[in-house]
Amino acid sequence: MGGSATGCSDWMVVIMENLSKEEAGADSNSDCWTCGHLFCSCPDGVKAHKGHNRIILMDLNVALSSNFKDMRKYSFETFVKEVEEYRDWMVDLLRSEYVILITARNIKWGVHTLDRIHKLTNWVPNEALFNDTGISGSEAPLIKKTQFIEKVIPRHGDYLGKYYAIESNPRTREMYASIGVQAFDCEREGKWDRLPF
Repeated sequence: MGGSATGCSDWMVVIMENLSKEEAGADSNSDCWTCGHLFCSCPDGVKAHKGHNRIILMDLNVALSSNFKDMRKYSFETFVKEVEEYRDWMVDLLRSEYVILITARNIKWGVHTLDRIHKLTNWVPNEALFNDTGISGSEAPLIKKTQFIEKVIPRHGDYLGKYYAIESNPRTREMYASIGVQAFDCEREGKWDRLPF
């Protein structure tokens, strides 16, 4: 189940600690993100969550963000902190799922993005993988492949049948298909009544 309002300040503090580790060049791959707080360290939690029946790899830009096309009208900081909005219907479908937000957005925007998601939807994903790879943000397929292989599989297991991606970028959907993960484009004009898988 996705995160709730409970412990919001806790996950903000832990994200800040993780950002400090990233800036210091520390390896944060051992952070499990599974005991109720994003970016926490709980080795037992990693083992416990390898048994999820279904894990959704959720794209941020376009698939979850409902107005990403407006980003060009603002500085990126203003957009992330004050303007970005999210698909309420998508959030409603994700609330009862185990969701990993996986994005090409740089990790320095992680706190602000998750804070805004929570503020507008009263929800946060179970995990969030912002771009800490050193790969250019324009290379979304490579970033997401790297994050999936290096962070998601070690935490949640290599049975690919339990992973489903909701992804707006056709090149990233092709990448997911090439490694055996089912990927679905997000409805942009209407809405889904239920998840397509």
